[in-house]
Amino acid sequence: MKNINKIAIIIAWPRELDMYGQIISALENEIVLIVDDQKYSQKQRAGSSRNIIKILNEKKLKFELLSEVYKYKKYKVLLSTGASYKEIVSFKNIMQLTYSRTLGVFLQKTKISLLLKKIFGRGFSAGGMNYHYYTNCNIERELGVVNVCLPMGMDLSLKSYPVERWRKVFDIYFCHGIYDEKIIKAKFKNKEFLNIGYPRYNRLQSHHSSKKLINKEFNISDNKDKLIFWIPTDIKLKEESLSNILLWAPIVSKFNNNYNIIVRPHPKTIVTHPEIVDALLKFGFHVDLQEDRKLGLLYQAADLVLADYGGSVLSAIYLQRPLLLLDLPVENSYRVGQIRGQSLDQIAREDLISINYEEKEKISDFKEQALSDNNMKSIKEKKYEYFGNEKDSKNIKQVVVFLKNKLD
Repeated sequence: MKNINKIAIIIAWPRELDMYGQIISALENEIVLIVDDQKYSQKQRAGSSRNIIKILNEKKLKFELLSEVYKYKKYKVLLSTGASYKEIVSFKNIMQLTYSRTLGVFLQKTKISLLLKKIFGRGFSAGGMNYHYYTNCNIERELGVVNVCLPMGMDLSLKSYPVERWRKVFDIYFCHGIYDEKIIKAKFKNKEFLNIGYPRYNRLQSHHSSKKLINKEFNISDNKDKLIFWIPTDIKLKEESLSNILLWAPIVSKFNNNYNIIVRPHPKTIVTHPEIVDALLKFGFHVDLQEDRKLGLLYQAADLVLADYGGSVLSAIYLQRPLLLLDLPVENSYRVGQIRGQSLDQIAREDLISINYEEKEKISDFKEQALSDNNMKSIKEKKYEYFGNEKDSKNIKQVVVFLKNKLD
């Protein structure tokens, strides 16, 4: 194996190029880009490496393929979001698969699992048809001497974050703010930490300038000067996939008379359900499909952000944008899972403006509340709680110096 005294970064998803583009640019020729071109069973990853390569070629950036360097090269410093792994099938996996696809599926289809959930807090279906028959084994130790974990957003499960398998994988944890740093420190002792904020949201243009750029890009030239940015999450549960979009689309479309509406489905949703694009266009929405979208531009341009679950909720808080959260029906399994998993975006909504689907006819009233000074005050307070002061995080130059100091 060849040891290389350089900084490398694994790119597992196209959006990571936006997340860490500023760090990559600041390191210039001193960083090696590694495209994760492994085959995964996860359907949402189909075409991911192809899209990454396309973007890098367009930007005329050099890169290496993971398949060509794995076990052949080892870099002194390796940056990774932890999203690259080998899928290992064990005897235990096979036994669990047998159970989930037989008794587990039976419990789901007969709705017995729902009854068991109410009694015991779990449905005993072992995931049913959604069970993953493999164990994720991170590969960073095979590629890096000093491994740095890059954060992918603040939509953290307070029950499971950080995942246990990272304990022996990463030496250093970069954090978005004081909240995730506190969580990781409590679980993983004797590690090194660095608060880097949200590099993808550094040096954004003003609201007015951002809207001007977005209007030009989407060819928006009518007399509506207000913009809604709707960013629904990806729901992996097969039986509820797209529910957050299809249930709310006819309701959100009521704002078409007074707002230009840009919808950005999660990139994973587009891969598994490309038909959703035409469905959204029929409602009169503009649909954003740009793979390497600089998300900060859309957030800044928006007069109102509509979100439901996931990292978009925390991004809107970080950027202090007017925010209205759209909830799924009360009995929805995904929603129940978010609550049970103590997801941070779920906890945050307790102090923000959130509308239950059962109250959908009152969406105009909730919209006014979302635009109110009281809501903006709550968002500002949440930002401080999760991220601290701006000065608490390191700037890009400080991050680069930190990484270079890890080299020989």
